[in-house]
Amino acid sequence: MIDSHCALCGTPPVVKNSDHIFFKLGNFHKKTEQSNADFDLQSWIETSEAVSESEGVKKKLKEWFDAGLQDWDISRDGPYFGFEIPGEKNKYFYVWLDAPVGYMASSKNFFERNFPNEPNKFDSFWKDKNSEIVHFIGKDILYFHTLFWPAMLEGSGYRSPSKIHVHGFIGVNGEKMSKSRGTFIKAKTFVKFLDAEHLRFYLAAKLGPGMDDIDLSFDDFVNKVNADLVGNLINSVSRVSTTILDSLDRTLGTVSEEGLALLEEILTQPVKTGAGDNSIQNIIKTAYEQRNYAKVMREITRLGDRVNRYVNDNAPWKLIKENPEKAREVVTAVLNASRFLAIYLYPVVPKISEQIYKLLNLKGSPEFKDLDKSKILEKTKINPYEMITKRVDEKAIKVMLEENKQSEHPKKEETSKSSDKEEQIEISIEELSKVELRVGEIVEAGPVEGADKLVNVKVDLGELGIKNVFAGIKVAYQPENLKGLKVVVVANLKPRKMKFGISEAMLLASGEGESLSLFVPHKDAKPGDRLK
Repeated sequence: MIDSHCALCGTPPVVKNSDHIFFKLGNFHKKTEQSNADFDLQSWIETSEAVSESEGVKKKLKEWFDAGLQDWDISRDGPYFGFEIPGEKNKYFYVWLDAPVGYMASSKNFFERNFPNEPNKFDSFWKDKNSEIVHFIGKDILYFHTLFWPAMLEGSGYRSPSKIHVHGFIGVNGEKMSKSRGTFIKAKTFVKFLDAEHLRFYLAAKLGPGMDDIDLSFDDFVNKVNADLVGNLINSVSRVSTTILDSLDRTLGTVSEEGLALLEEILTQPVKTGAGDNSIQNIIKTAYEQRNYAKVMREITRLGDRVNRYVNDNAPWKLIKENPEKAREVVTAVLNASRFLAIYLYPVVPKISEQIYKLLNLKGSPEFKDLDKSKILEKTKINPYEMITKRVDEKAIKVMLEENKQSEHPKKEETSKSSDKEEQIEISIEELSKVELRVGEIVEAGPVEGADKLVNVKVDLGELGIKNVFAGIKVAYQPENLKGLKVVVVANLKPRKMKFGISEAMLLASGEGESLSLFVPHKDAKPGDRLK
C-alpha cells in the first residue's frame, strides 16, 4: 500500500514482528501430509451424521476439505479481549478457541451444583461416547464448530459432538434487521406487547433442518398464529370446555368407539413414508430429533384439523340438549385428543401445553411417555376454563414496532430538540474567541474504576503540555483503542474537580450512545495546533 494511514487519525501502520501459536488442524485430516491422529474430521462428518444434512452445509465442508485444512492461528497480540495465554507476554487466546469451551464450563458448573458427591461426573460425561452433545449454531460459525471444535475435543481426550444443527438468520418483513426501520427487535420489547409462545410457534413452523434464512413477516405471523394455533389447536379445547362442560358438571365420561378411533389416529395412525415405524407418533418424534420443526408443526396442525372436524361432525352443543351423555362422550374424546396434542406441542409452546394440563387437572409436565391409550382420562373432574392464549392483535404489532424504533433513537431526538433551542442563542465573535480549540494526541487511556461511561485519557497539547481528561465516551470507544488518536480539545476549560480526579480539558464529539464520534483533525495536524 502506498502512503497507507488510518482514515480517522492519519496514523501510519506500524510493522512489527510477532510470534504466534498455531493449532495443527491438519493433523486431524488424513488427506494432509502431517496427519497422524486417529480421529479424521472428514470421515467423522461423512459417516457419523453428526453434522446437519443440508446440501449447503455439505457443499461448504467439501470446499474446505478439498482445499486442505490449514493450521489455525489461535493467538492474538494485546490489546485484545479474552483470556491471556499462560506463560506468554501480552498474548491472548483467539476468541473462537476459548468461546466453545464455555459449553464445557457451563456443564461443569451444572454438574458441580447438582452432583456435589460425584466429582468425576464432568469427565465421565464429556468422555462417554454415549453422551448426547447437541449444538445449535448459526451458519456464519460453521467453520469453528465443525472443524476446530471437534478437533480440539478429540485432541484433548473428550468426545466430539453427537449433532451439530446449522440454521440460517432471521430477517423481519423481508429485510435484514434494521435499527433505523425499527425492525431490530429486542426480546424484552417483543414480550411487552406480544406473547413469546406465539413467536416460538411461528419460528418452529418455519424452521427446517437446512440453513435457509427465516423471515419474520408480521402479516404471515398474524395469519399463522391466529389460524393454526388459536383457531385450530386451541379452538377445539375452548369449544367444549366452557358452557358445554359446565352443563355436564365439568366431569368427563367414557370414550366411545368413535372417540377411540379419533385418539388412535392421533397416537398410532400410519403415515405413508416408506419402510420402518411410520406411525404418526414416531413421525413426529423423528422430526423433532432431526430438528425438522416445520414438519412437526405441519403434522400437529393436520391432527388439529382432524379434531375440529370431529367436533363439527358431532356438534356437542346440540347433543347437550338431546342426549347429554352422548355429548359427554364427545367432550371426553376431544379433551383427551387435546391432551395428546399438548404433549406433541410441549417442546415448542410449553406454557400453552401446561395451561391445557392445568385445565385437565393433571399434575406434572406433558411427557411423550404418556402418548398411550392407557393414559386416557375418563370420569375425572375438569377445572374451570381459563383463556389459554389470545389472538394476535395487529395494533399491538404496530405499537411495538414504533416503540422499538423510538427506543433505538431517543437520545438523537433529545439532541435535535436541544440543538433547536441552542440555535436561537446568538453569541458574539468576541465570546467565541474565548474558546481555545486545539489539536491533541491521546498518549494514554484507561478505564475509570466505578464509572461505566468514563474513560481517563491524557492528551498531548504540544507546548501546553499533557492534560488529564475524564471523557464520557466509553459507550463508543474502548480505552485500548484510543492511544495515538488525534482529537479536538477545548484546551482552556477551567479544571473541574471530580471524585475520580481533576479533568483539565474537554474532548469534542458528536452523536449519542454507540453513534458517538470524536472530532478528528486532518492527519497532518500536530498536537497543540489551534483551530481557527
